[in-house]
Amino acid sequence: MNNILIIGAKFDGISSSELIDRKLNPVFSPKAVYQATRQAAVGKRYKIPVIWELPSQNAVYAANRFLTALNIPWIKTRLPK
Repeated sequence: MNNILIIGAKFDGISSSELIDRKLNPVFSPKAVYQATRQAAVGKRYKIPVIWELPSQNAVYAANRFLTALNIPWIKTRLPK
């Protein structure tokens, strides 16, 4: 996690034209709302998909519900590759 890319929001890396943020212990708090909003804005502005990599399938489901409730379609979720 030494390679942090900063473009108005922090990301853990970039891979295959994707901005990747790895959520090791996802907590969906007001701070997470702010972060998701900023990350989505950066991805949309530069037309680069934002990917959240989560530690478990249950975390992926929870993040999808969180992003849907916030109406943030620009961030996609998945398990780490």
